[in-house]
Amino acid sequence: MDQQDWKLCIEKGKHILEANSEDFPIKINVYRFTCRCNREEGNIATAIEECNEVLKFDNSDVETLLQRAETYMADEEYDLAIADYEQILEWDSTNTDAQTGKDQAKRAKELIGKRDYYKILGVRRNANKREIIKAYRKMAQKWHPDNFKDEKEKKKLRRNSLISQLPKKF
Repeated sequence: MDQQDWKLCIEKGKHILEANSEDFPIKINVYRFTCRCNREEGNIATAIEECNEVLKFDNSDVETLLQRAETYMADEEYDLAIADYEQILEWDSTNTDAQTGKDQAKRAKELIGKRDYYKILGVRRNANKREIIKAYRKMAQKWHPDNFKDEKEKKKLRRNSLISQLPKKF
């Protein structure tokens, strides 16, 4: 699915909720779907709220727990994601999605201390190539040495620049 499909999913979910605001089972099913749609669209806080609504009704919903864990991963909340994955594995130790997700969350948590190029560029980890290149060019233009006239400013730039932390070629 592409980005327009996720937006359409969210819009349809809103319309269904408006039309069936009293029908609780329908609301729960809509929240199940819009949780993923909002995560894919980048609306992390909304996605977590919607997953939590489903889990209030049925706290053993494995699919929703997986969705919430993946949403926590997208938000770089690795401890919360690991907790959700472990909860799933308590119920079903053969769930490969939960095991894979837990392993990925643990690896990502270990990498937190290392240099994070995504954070330096100010983009999300799931940013596409176009967004990354755009952010890189914007930062390169902002920190270009020609923007700093005197020699003192240039030395300070070389020492403190975020751009110096990035690889030379992208």
